[in-house]
Amino acid sequence: NDLIVVVYSTEDSGGGVVFKAVSDVLGAPLETNRDSLERVEEFFKNRNAEVPAECERYARLPRGCTVFPNDHGYAPGCAVSRYGQNVLVLPDRLSEIMPMFSDYVAPYLTILADGTIVSRTIGVFGMSEAVLTERLADLMSEANPAVSLYAKDGEAILRVTARAADRGAAYALCDPVVEDIRQRLGVNVYGVDIGSLQKAVVALLLDKHMKIATAESCTAGMLSSRLTEVTGVSAVFECGIAAYSPEIKHSVLGVPLEMIKKLGTVSPEVAGAMADGARKVGKADLGVSLTGVAGPEIIEGKPVGTVYVALADEKRVWVKKIEAEAIEGDADRESIRKLATSHALDLVRRYLEALPTVMAGGEIIKPEQEAPTIPQGKVRREKQGILRRILPWKGDRKRDIFRKLALLVASVFLVSALASVVYIRVMQPLQNRMLFRDLAELYNMRAEEVSLDSGGYPEGMLPQFYGLYSRNPDIRGWVKIEGTNINYPVMMDDGSGFYKNHNFYGELSDYGVPYFSKETALYSPSSINRSIVIFGNNTRDGQMFSDLARYYNNIDFLV
Repeated sequence: NDLIVVVYSTEDSGGGVVFKAVSDVLGAPLETNRDSLERVEEFFKNRNAEVPAECERYARLPRGCTVFPNDHGYAPGCAVSRYGQNVLVLPDRLSEIMPMFSDYVAPYLTILADGTIVSRTIGVFGMSEAVLTERLADLMSEANPAVSLYAKDGEAILRVTARAADRGAAYALCDPVVEDIRQRLGVNVYGVDIGSLQKAVVALLLDKHMKIATAESCTAGMLSSRLTEVTGVSAVFECGIAAYSPEIKHSVLGVPLEMIKKLGTVSPEVAGAMADGARKVGKADLGVSLTGVAGPEIIEGKPVGTVYVALADEKRVWVKKIEAEAIEGDADRESIRKLATSHALDLVRRYLEALPTVMAGGEIIKPEQEAPTIPQGKVRREKQGILRRILPWKGDRKRDIFRKLALLVASVFLVSALASVVYIRVMQPLQNRMLFRDLAELYNMRAEEVSLDSGGYPEGMLPQFYGLYSRNPDIRGWVKIEGTNINYPVMMDDGSGFYKNHNFYGELSDYGVPYFSKETALYSPSSINRSIVIFGNNTRDGQMFSDLARYYNNIDFLV
C-alpha cells in the first residue's frame, strides 16, 4: 500500500507502543519532540491536573516524522515516510482526530498525491450509524467524492473528500454532495465544517447574542467542560453548577423541597426547575440542566441510563428523557454521561436554530414549576427585567433593537425639550428676579454700611454705587419708577449691544440689563434737563418693562 493509517488508543497509553512499533519496522529511532512534550504538559496543567509520569511517552516520536499537533487533546499524530512507504499514526478520539485531519493531515496528503485533495465535514447527532449507512449508502459507494462515516457516543462525523486538479475544482465536487446530505438528514445536521456539537452551540449563542448557564446532577460538570473548551465561550457562558445533593438543588438552584420529596431528584419536574434556577442564578438567557442515573447503582427506583435534560428560557421549559436503550453498545457510566451532555447541547442547538420562532414541545413555566428567585438577587433581577424591556439586550431581534433605540432617542429629545422649557419659563425668570433684587439691596444700602473711601472710584460717584462699581465698572446709573417693577441698574454699553443679552455680571441672559448707548452723553454743560435714552430687552414674558404701560397710562399730558 502507498499509505498505511494506524489509529492508537489514548486510554491505555497505546501511543507509546504504536510509535515504538513503527520506529522498529521503519528503522526510525524514537526521539523526544520538544513541542509535543510541552503541549502534553500544558494540557494537564491547564486542567489543574497532575502531569502523568508517562506523558513523555506521547512525545517520543520517530526521527524525521511530520508531527500533527493535537489542538483538542494531548496525544499527537505523525506521518513517517521511509523506503517508499507512508505511515500515518493518529489518536482514536473522534473529537481529536477529525480536526487534526482537517487542519494537518489533509494538507499533508495533498503533497503526496497528484492534484489537490480537499475534505468537508458534516456533524450529525441523533441518528445511529446503521441508519446513516442505510440512508447514505449510494453516496458512500462513490469514489470521488468519497463519503466516510465516523460514529461514536450518538454523534457522527461525515467526511466528504474529493480529489481534483486544484482546490476550486475539488470543492466544486464536494459541495453538491454536502448539500444532498443536509437535505437527507434535515435537523439532525448540526453543522458543516464546525468540528463538534459544542462548537456549533457556542457559535449560535454568539450569533444570537445570548448567554447560557448550566446545572448538572449526574454528569459532574461534563456539559460545562465541553462548552468551555471552545474558544470565545467566555462571552456566552455565565456559570456551571454541579448540584448532586437535594440540599444544593434547593439552596443554590431554588428547586422546591416539596417537589424533590414528592417527585424525586430524577424527574422531569426537577430537571425543569434546575434549568430555570440555573438561568436565574447565572442571570443568563438560557438555563440547561441534567439529572439522572449514570450508574452503576439504581437511584430512586430509576434504572441506570435514565436521564432528564431540560432547557429553560424566561417563559418556557423543554424536557427530554434519555434512556440507556439509546446508547449503542455497552451503556457504561462514561458513555451515559457523554450521551446525556450531547443531548443537552443538541436541545440548545435546536432552540437557537428555531429563533425567532418558538421551538415546539415547550411548556409555559407554571408558578409551582418555577424555581423561586434567590432572595439576595431579587431586586437586581427585577431591575434587570425592567431594563431589558427598555434597553437593547443580548438576544433581542434586530427589529426590537431598532425599536428600543428609536424609543430611547425620542425619550432623550423629549426630556431635553421639557428641561429646556422648564428652564426658560420657570428657572431663568426666577433667577433674573432674584438677581435684580440682590442688586437693588446693594444699591439701597444705608450710608453707614457703605465705605466712604472713594479711592479707586471715579470722581463724583455717589457712595451707593461703590458696591455695584466694584462688581462691574460698567455701571452708570439706576432707573426706578414708583408703582412699577422697574428698579434696575443701568450699564454703559460698548456699542455692541452686549447688555441686551447679558446680565449685570456678564453672563448670558435672555433678559439682559438696561444700558446706555456708547454715544450717550451722560453729562452736558449746556443742559441738565434733557432726555436720555435707556435701552433694554423686554423679552417675551414682559418681565422687564411691561409695567411701562401702566406708567404711560397715568401720565395725563400724554393722553
